[in-house]
Amino acid sequence: MRRDVAIVGAGPAGSLAALILARAGRRVLLLEKARFPRPKACGGCLNPRAWDLWRRHGLAEGFAALEHGTVRELELQRDGKPVFRRPVKGDFRAVDRAALDLWLLGEARRAGAEVREGTAVRRVGLDGAVECERETFHADFILAADGRASSIAALAGLAQPFRRDGRVGWQALLTGVDTGETLRMNVFPGGYYGCVSLGGGRADLALALEATSRLDPREVATRFFPGARIESLVSTAPLSRPPAEPARGRIWLAGDAARLVEPFTGEGIFFALASAEAAAETLRDGWGESPAALAARYQARHRRLYAGELRVNALARWLLADSRRGGRALGLLRRAPFLLERLARRVLE
Repeated sequence: MRRDVAIVGAGPAGSLAALILARAGRRVLLLEKARFPRPKACGGCLNPRAWDLWRRHGLAEGFAALEHGTVRELELQRDGKPVFRRPVKGDFRAVDRAALDLWLLGEARRAGAEVREGTAVRRVGLDGAVECERETFHADFILAADGRASSIAALAGLAQPFRRDGRVGWQALLTGVDTGETLRMNVFPGGYYGCVSLGGGRADLALALEATSRLDPREVATRFFPGARIESLVSTAPLSRPPAEPARGRIWLAGDAARLVEPFTGEGIFFALASAEAAAETLRDGWGESPAALAARYQARHRRLYAGELRVNALARWLLADSRRGGRALGLLRRAPFLLERLARRVLE
């Protein structure tokens, strides 16, 4: 049976897109190479802007019920020493990505999406063919939401030439750490981290470490959080790469597959969800129009979504690609707290 849309990747972007399209009556196939729940390297933060998105799709109650940590304060540090603090307005939460993804995948299933876990995609075709290890599917459109190292973007020729970032991302789930309601962001020689409570006596420590530093994430965790116990440790890369073309004909990209935001800003999940919403709503509302017209409409909406954030992300990425540069910048900005305040407001609210 031919599907209307095949979605590759069942993280937040893929699952939300599947839910929106399935509710609209589309035949949706959601393919995921892993089996959920699974660990995921992520800071787990969702700023207050995400609530409008949850409400638009009737998901606010379900999201609110997830175990979480509440963020009331941001603290920026330089090598463990505070340089800036400010309160956080609105309902800012941090959640375990494994729990978030499992819940949202369940909502996509309930909406009517056909889900195939443990199914890796080997090849995609411009005609809508999706070749997996044991079976080949066909769909009118393919939406790739398979993350920062998107194989679909590469297979479809939508990715730009890769430039090595020089950093590796890590996530450690910690116990024995109490961060209260403070999101701590620390720039130190060799990298930076964000640490936030997830509720239930656990904390999420998300690190970006320069490969040349040879730092062990376990040593970083025990240095800044003595007595912490590491429940799990996973890595991810790259942390930055050139943006991909978000759509061409019948093959589209959403979330990190299309564009990465600097992890330090803590907005990755929000933009993954927002770009998936844009893709799914464009298909839902324009179904029956030519693929070229729909792709052009999604490209325009995708540009508008990220337009206001590009400068902030570019600045954060340039500063933090080299921890020495980032540390010096924090030291200088300490004398101009109004600049830090403006940056924090853009990201947190």
